[in-house]
Amino acid sequence: MNKSVSTKFLENPYSYLLIDLILVLPFLLLPLFVSLPYRVNIFLTYEGAYRMLLGQVPFQDYGQPMGFGFWLIPLLFFKLFGPTFMSLVKAQVFINFISLAAVRGILYNLKIKPIAITLSLLIFCLTYVIYNFWPWYNHIVVVFELVTFFFLTAFSNAKSKWGYYLCLVLAGFFCFLTIFTKQDVGGISLLYCLFALGYISLTEKSVKPLLPFILSFGVTASLFILPFLHHDFLYWFNYGQPPHSSRISIGLLLDVFLSNSILEKVYLLILLGAVILHVPSFRAFYSDRSLFLTLTLCVVLILQSLVTRVTSPLPTDHMTYFHTFAFIGVALFLPWEKWSRTYASIGILIVCLGFIYSAGVWKYISSRIPVHGVDATATAPTSKPWVEGTLPTLRHVLVPPETNRGIEEIMALPFLQKKELKY
Repeated sequence: MNKSVSTKFLENPYSYLLIDLILVLPFLLLPLFVSLPYRVNIFLTYEGAYRMLLGQVPFQDYGQPMGFGFWLIPLLFFKLFGPTFMSLVKAQVFINFISLAAVRGILYNLKIKPIAITLSLLIFCLTYVIYNFWPWYNHIVVVFELVTFFFLTAFSNAKSKWGYYLCLVLAGFFCFLTIFTKQDVGGISLLYCLFALGYISLTEKSVKPLLPFILSFGVTASLFILPFLHHDFLYWFNYGQPPHSSRISIGLLLDVFLSNSILEKVYLLILLGAVILHVPSFRAFYSDRSLFLTLTLCVVLILQSLVTRVTSPLPTDHMTYFHTFAFIGVALFLPWEKWSRTYASIGILIVCLGFIYSAGVWKYISSRIPVHGVDATATAPTSKPWVEGTLPTLRHVLVPPETNRGIEEIMALPFLQKKELKY
């Protein structure tokens, strides 16, 4: 029987790359074409990258509350496009692209069905990418973690011995970079990497996968830490000591899990039910490497979103990646062969998921639709509309008009008119 043009197109492995690109491009490029409101505390991103641009060294020339993995990409874009807030937006577009490429790579490494990967990327855009228009440490640390997991899942598919070890070395490097961005997600990333590589080493009865990772992690840690030991670097690990308070609390974790995590618990129960119904025994589950690693990764990332809700409570949108990995876990047990034969079936799936995860898109659409009604008018804030910043560094960035006036008054101070001012 002759196959239709659509069937032939969907059977081509490169076709889904085109579909994925068409789906994610609007989410990636949107920040470049709109004026974005100034993000609270974004000065932290700007100042760290700007200090490094001036040649100052973190921990040596100035203190900071986290490892400088957070500032590496913003620094690169300051060098390329100059130290402006628009450069930070461009950096975030690049960061979002890395996150999407890493998720897609992880899923292909784990041999998930292409249509399920495409839908997972759509969910990732709708629930995670769309909320992240500014570089922020709670987001960048997850992106570095995803890159770590990409290389962690890629080494066993390498076609050469050189590629095998390179993936493990890069997994170790990015795992430390994750920790050197933020400790909570970084610690969980390290634990899962050791767990996954330990599992693979046991099933293969060889420590060959584990040793290159540990060696790479150790060497990277030494290169990043040893030069700063004489500059009071270790204070970074002392947040639980006075005057700081510990963010690790069993009570708070239980409170978040039992009182404020309905979707996460539903997802976990669905995954548990799917395993019980579809996998005959624990031995069968344990011996199926792809299933075991995929499900454990999904569960770890769902649980990580709960942990970071305690350790990094603000902002609230940096842990919504759990929707994507919950869907991936469920997707393992769905009949994708029936649902991916025609454009119509794929289109219906995309529309359904867009409807289910519509909150992020509606947030931006609704802000441009006038709201009428007595109750809405009575409760609406009376603040003035934000305007574009007058400084060149604030181009395309919206700030309160009072902020603009304050900046103009500062810039009019006599001493700022002198030439060759030094910072």
